[in-house]
Amino acid sequence: MSPNHQFKPGDLALVINCGEEERIGRTVEVLEVLLDDQKEYQAYGFTHEGHADGSASAFVDFGGADDVWFFSQKNLMPLRDDFAPEQQKAKEAEPCA
Repeated sequence: MSPNHQFKPGDLALVINCGEEERIGRTVEVLEVLLDDQKEYQAYGFTHEGHADGSASAFVDFGGADDVWFFSQKNLMPLRDDFAPEQQKAKEAEPCA
């Protein structure tokens, strides 16, 4: 059973697993959280294929509107609690979209 991180929009997360190794270890912002009960999602100008295992998923931002990805939440680690001061600093430094 995959962990339930209970992400919400605006949360920061660390990528812990990805088919593109250069993205592992990067911090992302969670844009939208959803249960994967559809085959396809239309969002952010793209079609995203759902995960076959039905795991909870999220749209995440790697740093711009052109860099939005669809991730299974089990591939993300939440950055909160001990990371709260850094999360707040990161949000203050980012311009509003």
